[in-house]
Amino acid sequence: RLGSQTTNRYFNYSRDIPSEMSFDIFVGDVLINLHNRISHTQDPITEATISGVGQFGRIENTAGMQITADLNQLELGIGYDHYNFWATRSLFAGLDRSSDLIHGNAGLKINPTTVLGVEAGGGFSNYKESIQNDYRHYYGGPYLDAALTENFKVRADVGYARYDFKTNGRVGDLDDLSAFYGSLAINHRISENLRHTLSGGSAVQPGTSSNFLELYYLREDIAWKLGYGITLTVPLFYERGSESGLTAENLDRYGAGAGLGYQLMEKLQVNVGYQYVRKDSDRVLRGYGQNRVTVDLTYRF
Repeated sequence: RLGSQTTNRYFNYSRDIPSEMSFDIFVGDVLINLHNRISHTQDPITEATISGVGQFGRIENTAGMQITADLNQLELGIGYDHYNFWATRSLFAGLDRSSDLIHGNAGLKINPTTVLGVEAGGGFSNYKESIQNDYRHYYGGPYLDAALTENFKVRADVGYARYDFKTNGRVGDLDDLSAFYGSLAINHRISENLRHTLSGGSAVQPGTSSNFLELYYLREDIAWKLGYGITLTVPLFYERGSESGLTAENLDRYGAGAGLGYQLMEKLQVNVGYQYVRKDSDRVLRGYGQNRVTVDLTYRF
């Protein structure tokens, strides 16, 4: 991805380069998926607590395995991922970390289009530098996957999550987290050419100068095929977040944009887009307005 963006008085070019390899192996009713996803990103917009910089360079890599078994009325899954985060700027070197993550689920097919089940997971995360605190976490709860009609699908989950942090870093944050979580996603195909996805819920992100950020979000994504290989996309979002620690930041972010995509070839697509993001913060000099212009070239093997 090649693009430009402005944040406050900053103007930068950024490169977002994602890549993924995935292999499926079938053994009877069991699917074994081996995958490796790596990306080089400089866009700071994905981190709500990052302010005052035009680039947040990092390389992220996730490698792992997922085993899924379809046993008539019962669906079983278990997986493992190893995740690495490497900052490409010394300013953020304290965020370098590795994580070992496990997750599993068991779902019962109530009918051919509805699955009700339970899921659970957890892991350990360790930072390279002694700035952030290492931590472990686990979560679990029920979920529902339902296709109410051919054009209307729903995914919902609720549960309990626990994050326990060590005190081996210099960040000075002593907070742990015990909280209930939940999310709801609705995928609606209004017509052959128009669809939208509405999602909302809660999430926990690793902090950049604290142990964690607790986030509540609402997102709407619209995709409209205009014809001649052109697609119009409209992303909208709102977030409210609270950091842990004594110097916690409370923030609100909202954004809106539009983009056009064109299918150049069967496997090659180009996208251009614009997005405006606004952040309001209760801490001085932490709010901003960002104008973001992107140009994407995507090739699928």
